[in-house]
Amino acid sequence: MSGVTFKIEKSWSFVPEKGTIALDSKDNKVAIAVSRSSMRSAKKSEEAGFGYVVWKKGKVLMSWRFDSEKGLNCAAFHPTEDLVIFGNDEGTLYVFTEDGDLIKTIELNSPVLSCAFSKSGERVALGFEGGKVSIRDSSFEPLWEYLTDDNVWSLSWSPDEKYLAVASHDNNLYILTKPKDVWRETFNTGVNRVHWCGEKLAAGTWDPGIVAVYNVSDPTSPEKLWEKEMLSSVWGLSWNNACSHLAAGATNSVMKIFDSEGESILNMELYPIDDLKWKGEFLTVAGKDHVDAFSMYTCTPFILPSFKRFKTYSLSQPGTVVEVSEALYLLMGRPKKVLINGDELEVRVVPGNFLYIISPYDGEVEVEVP
Repeated sequence: MSGVTFKIEKSWSFVPEKGTIALDSKDNKVAIAVSRSSMRSAKKSEEAGFGYVVWKKGKVLMSWRFDSEKGLNCAAFHPTEDLVIFGNDEGTLYVFTEDGDLIKTIELNSPVLSCAFSKSGERVALGFEGGKVSIRDSSFEPLWEYLTDDNVWSLSWSPDEKYLAVASHDNNLYILTKPKDVWRETFNTGVNRVHWCGEKLAAGTWDPGIVAVYNVSDPTSPEKLWEKEMLSSVWGLSWNNACSHLAAGATNSVMKIFDSEGESILNMELYPIDDLKWKGEFLTVAGKDHVDAFSMYTCTPFILPSFKRFKTYSLSQPGTVVEVSEALYLLMGRPKKVLINGDELEVRVVPGNFLYIISPYDGEVEVEVP
């Protein structure tokens, strides 16, 4: 275990229109896609979608919004350019500047459920209702396709952009490379979320809410590292930038942070979670018709160095004990006895932070902690 824990503080909250929420984040901005008629929701209301980009400027929360006649299911920032995209239930992909200027719309003829840019932004992957995956270039022109057997709700590129991980409700987690799958793992339920980070790949499933993590140093033959149950559908899944900790959020309102060995080091009860994204120091969580951005601070326990054998100066005092300061006592590891020039003496602790000792010896002595 890493010994790292996290202190979490809410930075800001935003209340969008009601509906099922999907997120992306970049620098200090968050893109929010809302669907009032999402296929993920058991209860559907009127068809409508809302897109937002939200950011904090000083102490003021800024945002812009656009409305769609059909629900919006995904949002993705271009990693290097001033672009953000949204996909809706009508099969329309909207391309905006980050300031909210609509650049173009692309008609795709099938509901867009997921979208993800590659690291360089040279490729964008789109997942559709029915199971199609479409890979496109930076101008959104089609390059190749792959067909799964059910809805594709999440996509994530490998760092080298050669592979694409696909989460499908046909119960499979796929790794694709043009134009075929090179690996797949079958679960007992649909796969909701996937996130590739470094040499690690995480997947989250529908009920009972499995979180599975793989070593993908060889993407054609991943090795499962660990698996945990969240007891409810996992719709939020995101690594931190260092790929050392994984945040997972489920519809039972539970959010957990796992370390690299699969140990839960933070467990919070929030609200039914629709999505989450962890970028830099901010973990953004969406659910129950609102979005919260949390500041994440790492807390690493401080371990004092241990003095086991060293030389110091002794002031002479008759007796069979050695007096040491509180500071030196901690550095030595809180021993009950020590050896002074080879003689065993009991330790007596006195107030102070000095590094000399008081013992039957005078001058320089050798101290050893047995």
